[in-house]
Amino acid sequence: MDVQNAVIETDGLRQFYVGSVVNDYFDFEKFLSLCRSIKKPVIVVGQGVKSSKAVLEFRALVDKLNIPVISSRFGVDILPFSHDRYFGHAGIRGTKLANQILKESDCVIALGSRLAPAFVGENGELLSPNCAIIAVDLDDGELEKPMPGVTLPMQGNVKHFISYWLSLASATPDYAEWLNDCWVIKRNYVFSESPADDI
Repeated sequence: MDVQNAVIETDGLRQFYVGSVVNDYFDFEKFLSLCRSIKKPVIVVGQGVKSSKAVLEFRALVDKLNIPVISSRFGVDILPFSHDRYFGHAGIRGTKLANQILKESDCVIALGSRLAPAFVGENGELLSPNCAIIAVDLDDGELEKPMPGVTLPMQGNVKHFISYWLSLASATPDYAEWLNDCWVIKRNYVFSESPADDI
């Protein structure tokens, strides 16, 4: 069969239609309530923040919160490595430092990251056993998948979520003690950009 020279009958092909616009569904009352019940959150930033053109808003949010940030491998350029709240990228190809912070956190706040098996491990082994997961995603399929199991799904545009959270930053608990613990962990590591070899 010569695929490149084949004649295609277009009349019988399925059409592509742009789906309806997803309305944001952010339950910030539940979000802030969960934030008050945790001690060691970590923000996981991914490609979705760039895709939604929310990098500047994200950086402004991070500057207002005392929450450590790690990235997926497609989010490594969202914050500079010199930023005092950024601890590198985690996952199977991530750094030991970022993976340890991920493992010690009691809540993952995923912004623009689908938390793929390459990030959390095939069975979620890179997360702590009782870790809560707050995930912001346009795709409800990502929010409903069984692994890693989202505690609080927030469906909508991550840029809208970040902007709204930025307006409520003062209502978010202060996690300065946990951020300081992350700095202690960071000081105990020899910095290396090589993939983690202990996973």
